Amino acid sequence: MLENLKHIKEAWYTSHNFYFSCGGDECHSSTYSYAWATDIDHNVFLCELALTRSLNRSIDSLPGILIHEITHFDDVLMAGDYAFGVDGAENLAYSAP
Repeated sequence: MLENLKHIKEAWYTSHNFYFSCGGDECHSSTYSYAWATDIDHNVFLCELALTRSLNRSIDSLPGILIHEITHFDDVLMAGDYAFGVDGAENLAYSAP
């Protein structure tokens, strides 16, 4: 985990430019944001739901959403979405720690 955090920090501060846009073709009522893993331009699309989130350290905060999305890029962490929401994340943590 610590190695992943170091890699995210390096990508954020030194080796990548990320572009954040409001809206996008894949924005739906239950979508916070999305990014395409293979996008070498590092575009992150923020949907209306993300833009209503808190800026503090609460669950689903806007800073957390931004960090989450940049982990999807192939040249950052190649992370996938295996569960959604608090319940989904808790269930995943129990079933595949």
